[in-house]
Amino acid sequence: MDYLLEPFDGNINSQYLSSVDVAPWSQYRQNVITALQARQPVLGIIMAYQIRGDLFLFFDKAPLSLNSGLVTTANGKIYDPADPIRKQAMITEGLAYWAAMVSAAIRDLDPVALTIIGLFPPNGPNI
Repeated sequence: MDYLLEPFDGNINSQYLSSVDVAPWSQYRQNVITALQARQPVLGIIMAYQIRGDLFLFFDKAPLSLNSGLVTTANGKIYDPADPIRKQAMITEGLAYWAAMVSAAIRDLDPVALTIIGLFPPNGPNI
């Protein structure tokens, strides 16, 4: 099998699953909080930080469109996109990792912060 270490082309899937794109999301959120802190607001009045409104993926773009090879995602795990169960695990574990990393970056500056994500209804099981 071919190892596809970075089968990402900058599409929306890359933002969540690529090891290259997790850091900018985290840094951006830290920049926002740092700017808020510089203006001396009371961070305790912020109910939650929305780390993404309307999260979605493209199933016709890599790595979700792949049906062969192996994919290494931001969480460091290797997935076989030919296996539907492993492909679903890549999505589930990848999004959980992304959300955890971005949330951790926020909590580095605001330790009691809550984070939320907006979601569309799932495509399945009625595809």
